[in-house]
Amino acid sequence: MNDEDVLPRTRAEAKENGSKRYFTGTPCRNGHVAERYSSSGRCIECVSECNRKTYEKDPAQKIKSAQKWYAENKGYKLKYDLERYHSNPKVKEQQLEWKRANSDKMSAYRQKWISDNPGKHKESQRLWALNNPETVQANVRARRARKRNAEGRHSTADVDAILERQKFKCAECGIDISDRKSRQVDHIMPLKLGGSNWPSNLQLLCIKCNKVKGAKHPIDFAAKRGRLV
Repeated sequence: MNDEDVLPRTRAEAKENGSKRYFTGTPCRNGHVAERYSSSGRCIECVSECNRKTYEKDPAQKIKSAQKWYAENKGYKLKYDLERYHSNPKVKEQQLEWKRANSDKMSAYRQKWISDNPGKHKESQRLWALNNPETVQANVRARRARKRNAEGRHSTADVDAILERQKFKCAECGIDISDRKSRQVDHIMPLKLGGSNWPSNLQLLCIKCNKVKGAKHPIDFAAKRGRLV
């Protein structure tokens, strides 16, 4: 797919969407069928040609103007270039290939950095944990499962899917658990009693229900709640 296929078709649409360029598909007054700048409506080919002529007339002044603009917009230019670079599919594929081919080097470099920067590593881990609480809890459950030689694994996406199936309600009492702090992931058959760590053995409970259930067998818990006669 070309850039022209995804660009807005009108200047008004481009401004509304925050796009810096748009493409009408029709020639400009100089016959160029090219993208146009949303800020001015001018064809990029015309602007490029105008800049070239200006440079030819006074190269020193053009260079000076370019240097002045760069000095005033260095942060924006760097951010724009990085975004374009990292959004390029070819660049992403090259990065993945490099990581696969140099996994040992990356691992060694990371271990050395951690050894040389224990304070920074500890702080980065703390910040990561604060920003990724669901992943932290999934890792905790995985460690508990390994400790008990329980089979299975699950991701945060699996937990999200379970939450949606439960319609954001506690699987036991039915209260709303949309707020992340109001819910906990429970192993239906506890790991302690031979349960797995697969998504099929998980449910989401409110904190109160999970505390009451603890590591009880699901049948014993149902009986305690009066659901079995």
